Amino acid sequence: MRASRSLTVVCICVVLCSLVVGLFSSVPSSIVSAAGKMQILSTSTESNFRQNFIFRAKAKSEGSKIVSAAVIVRERGLRHGERLRVEKFEPAEELDLEYVMETQNLTTPPWQVLYYQWELTDEAGNKFVSDEQESEYADNTRDWQHIDGDGVSFYWYDQPESFAKEMLHSAELGYQHVSAATGYEPPYTIRVVLMNSQADYCTFWAIYECKDWYAANTFNTITVQYLIKGQLDFVQYEVIPHELAHAFLHARLQGRVFGIPNWFNEGQAVNNELAPIDRYLARVRELAQSGELERLQFMEAQATITQDRLDRVDDWYATSTSLVAFLYERFGTDILGKIVDGIDGDKNFEEAFEAATGWTLDEYELEWRKWLGLTDPPPTLLPTETMPAFFASPTFAPTKTPKP
Repeated sequence: MRASRSLTVVCICVVLCSLVVGLFSSVPSSIVSAAGKMQILSTSTESNFRQNFIFRAKAKSEGSKIVSAAVIVRERGLRHGERLRVEKFEPAEELDLEYVMETQNLTTPPWQVLYYQWELTDEAGNKFVSDEQESEYADNTRDWQHIDGDGVSFYWYDQPESFAKEMLHSAELGYQHVSAATGYEPPYTIRVVLMNSQADYCTFWAIYECKDWYAANTFNTITVQYLIKGQLDFVQYEVIPHELAHAFLHARLQGRVFGIPNWFNEGQAVNNELAPIDRYLARVRELAQSGELERLQFMEAQATITQDRLDRVDDWYATSTSLVAFLYERFGTDILGKIVDGIDGDKNFEEAFEAATGWTLDEYELEWRKWLGLTDPPPTLLPTETMPAFFASPTFAPTKTPKP
């Protein structure tokens, strides 16, 4: 589900293509090209999971002291980063720079990827920004392993490799489906991280942010989920491919993914699951026949989901699932790619949708209602009680029956 963006300004998660694990995980120093009279001679990072993340650099300037330095950090899947200023150092022509990002009170999903650059300013006002480097939030608190597959990297611990390969295969199938639907392949693998319990899952969250009904979250281009007791099939065939669909759209659209309505994003994710969606469609037809079908214009709820209303949330997901299932049945799954391509160009969602389908959203709603067996026009007045608003964000854990 769409992740709550809990990584704050100074956080933005960390990265490195080479996996690094140890008591102190660090990225080997690398030479960065010079520009003008200022240059970064070497740079490295150190990940002390749930404690801090340290950026280091050796900087040099010819003929003018360096008076200001900062690290610009962005999470994979975002176009823009945050500027973290190095507060205290004595101006000089050669410097050993360090920025310590405290992470105890941040949400830091393990193996999150980030890119960083050093920004230098000398006393004459000249500015230099180094080439972008990679790093990651390496987690040294567990015996992590990972395996690479087709477009996907799977991270796990304390489970046999045969188990990991089964989970990876489900992730690969989800990847292949959404990749074919969009006609796109990210330039990097989507990371799928699986934790062994809810207790483990909540350890990387900031205090009070991990809710007891969370089952999974997508943090831009990485998904994190956990093994729900007695619900292995739910995790493998529904949660993992569902979250992967969200991460894939983040990779495709970067920051523009937030321009997609929640119902559309969640609907395409449920339709990316490996389990049948029959129960969702059956429920929507029940809602349609009982006059409880939600209007499309009210589907974009924007508030916090509450655990005591999960029955209404189930109906919201069923409705979202049917809206996208109808679209796929009428136009084929590649309609997703046509809509997404339009959004990545110069169109908002409504414009991209109409350009791809030939329907306005109102016309789409009417056709969808006919598909569900309704012939009367939809109500035009605001219902006395609309579905409770929520961010269709973290996948929640099932209660008596699996839920999206």
